[in-house]
Amino acid sequence: MQTTVNSRLSLVFRTGYTDEGKEIERTRNFQNVITDANNEGLAQAAQAIASLQIHPLARIERNNTYDLPGQ
Repeated sequence: MQTTVNSRLSLVFRTGYTDEGKEIERTRNFQNVITDANNEGLAQAAQAIASLQIHPLARIERNNTYDLPGQ
């Protein structure tokens, strides 16, 4: 059985474009998110945070760290 030990919420913003037309993205990370938080709630929180930013939100990511039992 795996145990979630940490969760991170990442908001990726589109901050501009290169001379070649490729998107430039910057990420804001929020550490120590409650591991039991559901994805819908995190998405709502991310949208609320994004509404306070100048740059448009490109995507929302959630990264979990698990403690896997040894042999």
